[in-house]
Amino acid sequence: MGKMTKSQLMRELADKSGLAKKDVEALLEAMVEMAYKLVKSSGEFTVPGIGKLVKVHRKARMGRNP
Repeated sequence: MGKMTKSQLMRELADKSGLAKKDVEALLEAMVEMAYKLVKSSGEFTVPGIGKLVKVHRKARMGRNP
């Protein structure tokens, strides 16, 4: 499976886990909140077996107004 929308992901996880779609949504929202909080404080958030979110500092760049 390639790219998935949020609703497709929720449906697949609910089907595979046997949980209600509402419960899966609450779990993922809690995980997202935790990820934002940890990346903001420590600079990274790791989900074992899936990957790592890392805060990257980049130099400012000059934009242009078309």
